[in-house]
Amino acid sequence: MIYDIKWSIAITTFLYFYNTALKSYRFRKNIDLSLTLKITALSIPGAFLGAYLLLNIQAQVIHLLLALLALLYLVTDYFKLNRPVAVTDKALCGCGFVYGFISGVAGSGSIVKAIVFKHIKLPKEAFVATMAASALPLNVIKIGIFSAGALVGLSDIPLILLLLVSSFLGIQLGKKVLAKISQHFFEKLVRLMLLALSVKLMYSALA
Repeated sequence: MIYDIKWSIAITTFLYFYNTALKSYRFRKNIDLSLTLKITALSIPGAFLGAYLLLNIQAQVIHLLLALLALLYLVTDYFKLNRPVAVTDKALCGCGFVYGFISGVAGSGSIVKAIVFKHIKLPKEAFVATMAASALPLNVIKIGIFSAGALVGLSDIPLILLLLVSSFLGIQLGKKVLAKISQHFFEKLVRLMLLALSVKLMYSALA
């Protein structure tokens, strides 16, 4: 069965919501509250705009551009071509808007935040916790918009419940693994995550 890309984005938003809610609770002591507020400030209006646009535009182009952006960052990071840049509060708010917009129109803007958080070298626990906490409000907004736009319905409830159980089990395992790995190894995992997300986005855009 071939699923509509808009339905896929909407249904995976429930998975993101479960993940971010559970991670925010499990890692609540590691959340960088100041960074979360700066990222979230403009991400909420960005998410509203992106989610409403998703109802009326093709998301494939956004997916492809986002994947290319992440791949470019990975190449420059691997070859040490990235110049040290001070990340100001204004820059964080701007990144938050871009993150929110992409999150609304493409389903997830995690690539944007992952690049920023990696650049400022957040410790692994704070990285995971702040990624989740800053995403939680947006996922609530997107679920409301997608449900109102009839992208998901009652027939999707069994799948949504399955995603909830999967999220819970995954986070329980993930917290144990995170405690056992080094910061250096974690940064390598972030690079792999960015690469995997890029490939996934390119596939969804070109399929």
